[in-house]
Parts: sequence; structure tokens; C-alpha cells
Amino acid sequence: MPRPAEAARARVLADRAAELARPVEGPGPPVVLLLRFTVAGAAYAVGLAAVREVLAPGPAARLPLGASGLGWIVNCRGELLPVADTARLLDPALPAATAIGPVVVVAGASGPPVGLAVDEAPDLAAIPSLMPPPATSRGPLLLGAMADGTAVLDAAALLADPRLRAHRETAMDHPPARAREPHP
Repeated sequence: MPRPAEAARARVLADRAAELARPVEGPGPPVVLLLRFTVAGAAYAVGLAAVREVLAPGPAARLPLGASGLGWIVNCRGELLPVADTARLLDPALPAATAIGPVVVVAGASGPPVGLAVDEAPDLAAIPSLMPPPATSRGPLLLGAMADGTAVLDAAALLADPRLRAHRETAMDHPPARAREPHP
């Protein structure tokens, strides 16, 4: 007859073996990770995979004659980063922003990153899936919506938007005209 200590140990081992032998359930439904923020009082989000970082408010140089969507240039670890006047980008009828708050840096697989000026520090959101964009969407920049009405921006469309391209001209873009040589 087994001793009580051996019997208890055998029960514990049998229970552990039964627990380990149970089929493993899947990780659950897929989750969409988003970074949520406000712009001109409206709630927006962008896919977390496209967010490189969030910059705290800091010094920024205003671009009065920049591309129609760009408002500022900021120093991001020694690199110049163009920052969108996000409110005007999403609604051109709004006046130009006079100050810059936090900046959400969006980057894609190719091309330079761009900053989105937002009203306040963003927060994370995890949702099971996106809803279709509302009928009153903000055009091609909107990917979908969250159940609470937060508009989810399409990071790829933002990065491809020509209004967010900083135009950089150099002397090589416009070589000096050569004088015509006289014909003999």
C-alpha cells in the first residue's frame, strides 16, 4: 500500500498531467491595435504598426508657404521632420493652427515619415475589428471607424498624400541655363 505522501504526490502529478494535456484554446479573436488622439476636438486613431513614436510638444518652425497640408518642421533626433497641420488636412475649411501640441510620427515601409500634430497626448486602443467608415467620411484618408465613432485614418494614404510632401529644391534641380554658342 502506498504511503500517504506518495499518494498525494501521485495525485498532484496526475492533476498537472491532466491540466497540461488539455487542448490549448486559440489566442482569441484578432485584435486591431490603434493609437487614439484628438484633432480639433474630434476623435481619430491610426494603426499602431504605422506609428514610429510620439514626440512631446517642443520647438517647431512654422511653414507659412509650405505644402497645403504641412504646418511645421521639428527636429526629431537630428532629422528634420515635416509635421502636418492635421486639422486643416482633414478639414480644409478650418483655420490654420497657431500652435503645435504632441506629434504622432507615422512611418511606412518606404518613403520619409511625417508627423501629425494632435491636440493632446494619445492613448492606446485595442478593438476586435474596424467598422466601415461613416457616410460622412473625410475622404480617402479614412480607413474605418471604431464602435464609439472614432475615425481611423489610413496610414498608407496619409503617407502617400501629396499635400504632405515637403518640396525640396536644390541647385541640381535647376541647373543654370547654358549660353548658346554662336554657329560658324
